[in-house]
Amino acid sequence: MNNTPPSPSTSATPTLPQDGWGWIMQALKNYAVFSGRSPRRAFWWCSLFQFGAVLVANLGDMLFNTGNLLSAQVWLGLLLPTLAVGVRRLHDTGRSAWWVFINMPFLAAGWGLWSLAKRHACPEHAHALVVAGGALFIIGLALTVAQFVFECLPSQPGPNKYGPNPYNQG
Repeated sequence: MNNTPPSPSTSATPTLPQDGWGWIMQALKNYAVFSGRSPRRAFWWCSLFQFGAVLVANLGDMLFNTGNLLSAQVWLGLLLPTLAVGVRRLHDTGRSAWWVFINMPFLAAGWGLWSLAKRHACPEHAHALVVAGGALFIIGLALTVAQFVFECLPSQPGPNKYGPNPYNQG
């Protein structure tokens, strides 16, 4: 039996990554952690990594003529960590995680109505479906822009209802 007491923590604040790869690795290690807060730096490095990885996968799809197989796999593989860091980023600004998902019904409904108008609607109803789908899609895009603006805002100083701000940075 080990009777050694646990060693006390050397600091109340976590060690922050010093470079972009550190932030990316931290996001990937915490891929399913939707609680707590993430500073802007973590969000932007994760976003940059996702953009670069999907871009490289798209190039691979074109080179090897695989359709969208590689890019779809990369996108799906990075979906959960990207959502988690986005939720934590919104928490850091004092906003609910629902802002990550609030645009999705509007975008999906807009795309669905537009697709329905293109494929199955009779000509007299097609225009109305395109207009309604376009309006819903524009609302979804506006909500996406609002979410992006929220993710760009500085951290709330001090603790908020989602936890303490251990990073003390914006």
